[in-house]
Amino acid sequence: ANGEIDAFFNYANPIDGPIMDTIKSNPDIDPGASDFGGHYQLTYGMKRKPGDDINFRKAVRAGLDYDRLAQVIAGDYGKHPGIGIVTPVNKGFDPNLGILDQDLEEAKNLLDQAGYKDVDGDGFRELPDGSPMDVMITMQYSTKNKETYTRIAEVIGASLKELGIKTHIDEDSLRNGEVWEANVSEGKYDLSIGYTTSGMTNWSSAFRYFVGAPRFEGEKTWIWGTYDDPEFLETFYNMQVSKTNEEYAGYMKKLQHIAAEDFFAQALCWEEGHFPYRTDKIGGWDNYPGWGVINPRTWYDIYQK
Repeated sequence: ANGEIDAFFNYANPIDGPIMDTIKSNPDIDPGASDFGGHYQLTYGMKRKPGDDINFRKAVRAGLDYDRLAQVIAGDYGKHPGIGIVTPVNKGFDPNLGILDQDLEEAKNLLDQAGYKDVDGDGFRELPDGSPMDVMITMQYSTKNKETYTRIAEVIGASLKELGIKTHIDEDSLRNGEVWEANVSEGKYDLSIGYTTSGMTNWSSAFRYFVGAPRFEGEKTWIWGTYDDPEFLETFYNMQVSKTNEEYAGYMKKLQHIAAEDFFAQALCWEEGHFPYRTDKIGGWDNYPGWGVINPRTWYDIYQK
């Protein structure tokens, strides 16, 4: 706004909505708006109860307050995410899967029918076998985005409380990055809040974080998911070695449909990202979706006014 810099870039971290509101009326600043490729997401821990039950996962997905999640994540620039997880700027995005909406009655009915009842009358549901249910919410360890993760966890906890589901925060993972890494790598979580960066979406995609088994013995990098369905794993790893964009898109569409059927993870919000830049001194900027004007294409086209 002071004219001291010409363009903004910060990998995978667009300008926060409230800050954008202070400069969006400046005629010399283009907000650098585009659909952001990355997103916050929720991964279900499927190695233990209740996450191993698709009815529970369906109920959680139906019960989340997506209006509130969009607001805490991106302010006025957030919106409900799609069922296929990945955003419209991803190669192979399938627009036919629909958008997530909160439906508390559907969520409660799913839990009732699956046997999650309040047996002892304390206001919270028990597991179908009658044992206590206290769902742990694990947040990705981050000193930079800790506040956002905390707000997201609060919204999820409040949404599940409306369904009669008791929750608590994974304090051990919150305090120590090594503990967090160990827990998610071993599938020791019920609900895990994470983030896919705009760079990851270019090829590996959000699905990289949901993989529950390595491609070869000894591989440990980012095995943070708990979904080890053979069809899913084969599709994902085939996508990684695609030779053409068309081949890649075919695998990507299949992954989205698997996600829509098995509910192993979901996006929490899609957002419009902003990487603002000034237009009064320099022209020819190339605003790349989810990345901004600081990209290789720009250097061929910019000119001094």
